[in-house]
Amino acid sequence: MTELKQTSLEDEIKEVAKKAGAAAVGITSKERLIDCSDPTYILPNAESVIGFIVPIDKKIIRNFLQKTDFSAQKAMSLTEGETYHKIEDIGNAIKDFLESKGYEAVNCEVNMDYRKIKRRGKKQIKQLEQLIKLAQNEPENPMIQAMKRGGMKVFNLDLTPKISHRYVGVACGLGRLGWSGNLMTPKYGARIYLGSVVTNAKLKPDPYLETNPCSKCKVCVSACQAQFFDSSETQTVKIGDIEETIGKKHTLAKCILSCGAFTGQSKFKSWSTWSPWRIEIPDDDKEAEKIVQQTFVNYILAGGEKAQNVLRLATDTQLGFSKEVKPAEEFRVTCGFCQLVCWETEEERRENAKIIRNSGVIELEKGKKVIKKL
Repeated sequence: MTELKQTSLEDEIKEVAKKAGAAAVGITSKERLIDCSDPTYILPNAESVIGFIVPIDKKIIRNFLQKTDFSAQKAMSLTEGETYHKIEDIGNAIKDFLESKGYEAVNCEVNMDYRKIKRRGKKQIKQLEQLIKLAQNEPENPMIQAMKRGGMKVFNLDLTPKISHRYVGVACGLGRLGWSGNLMTPKYGARIYLGSVVTNAKLKPDPYLETNPCSKCKVCVSACQAQFFDSSETQTVKIGDIEETIGKKHTLAKCILSCGAFTGQSKFKSWSTWSPWRIEIPDDDKEAEKIVQQTFVNYILAGGEKAQNVLRLATDTQLGFSKEVKPAEEFRVTCGFCQLVCWETEEERRENAKIIRNSGVIELEKGKKVIKKL
């Protein structure tokens, strides 16, 4: 009689994840993450983390980078929403499976879930909506006057995530950190979205990825209007036994201004992101932090689409991206270029960088957004 080979719990988890739609799945022990993104913050008795990825379609990305027309932004935004929700479903499938085996498990939020930001939910959003209305209807109100004088801090810049999906990806052997700090994978480059499930099941960790797919071509630098990471200075990130060397990160204020759609242009004048607004982001980090605080105030006071942009970011931070609170059709992507530019091969990356340079700008004409090819 042929002896049947027993399937391991690790293999069962990976099969569940792949059936739910994951392109790749890896497992890490808590020890690899304890000093960089401790999973016991999520689950006090955590032993392991399962990381997984879902890739983004190349054609959708290329159209978005090229600014073919406004349908390209709509397609990219819808793709992000649908992919985030797919990641939520994959995580729930892993969680449900582990719980059926008697283990505890937490499906970590895909984004916008920070350790230092206390979520107050819809109450916080309602207060911001009232503040925006107050700024338009009662500009002499003492609170509005205090905002104008700079007497109100409106944004917390400490955005340490409850768990770093990128660090999980490295610890699980799915990829390595590229120059930009994004997770680079051999098969998909950085054109992926990530998910993580923390569990008290003690699982066998997968081996690290030995060779970093990042060639240090630095096209990511040429795709970042904010210059959030340096073109020459480096910093090291220790993830378990892996020590990554990446471009030195500057203040998150710079990334917020660009990826948060507060400005579509700063460093490079021949192209823009999908934002029509313009703010010069200073090189000095402290000055950039002042600018982001003042920009939030200015946009609230301005009303209209600018105020709605602040409200959208605040809503995402307070409520997250779950299917229950944010339909896929409500996502709006304006940047992410440093990630989307980095595909599997350096040839593709350089072609993407060229596409961005020739993509033109988004501007306002008589209050309407237009694409201009320069």
